[in-house]
Amino acid sequence: QTCEYQPFYVDEEKEEHLLDLYHYWENRTISISFSTFTKAYILSMYWSAMTMTTLGEQPAPNETKQSVFEILDTVIGMVIFAAIMGSVADLVAKANKVKADWQQRMDGLKQFMTYRLVVK
Repeated sequence: QTCEYQPFYVDEEKEEHLLDLYHYWENRTISISFSTFTKAYILSMYWSAMTMTTLGEQPAPNETKQSVFEILDTVIGMVIFAAIMGSVADLVAKANKVKADWQQRMDGLKQFMTYRLVVK
């Protein structure tokens, strides 16, 4: 019995798929030239904010003011969403505490009734 291993195996179907992907994205990429470091930094912040929030398919803004507005708008939206989620989590935690306190009282009552030999 022999065991063959081909370290450079090329799947032709996969290579065709990669070529299709390359041709698909070839004309959909843009080249951006930056006039200042500030604009480059703001656009990179815009890109990261849009990517984190899965909104990255939106068209890129043309001006620095638009980029700053989009970043602030996204950050404000994320803060509001986080506040709402925090409030909901707090309500759930309080409900769980009330239920745990009630369960503790019931366990104490059952223990008392067992100790005093109270029949059902």
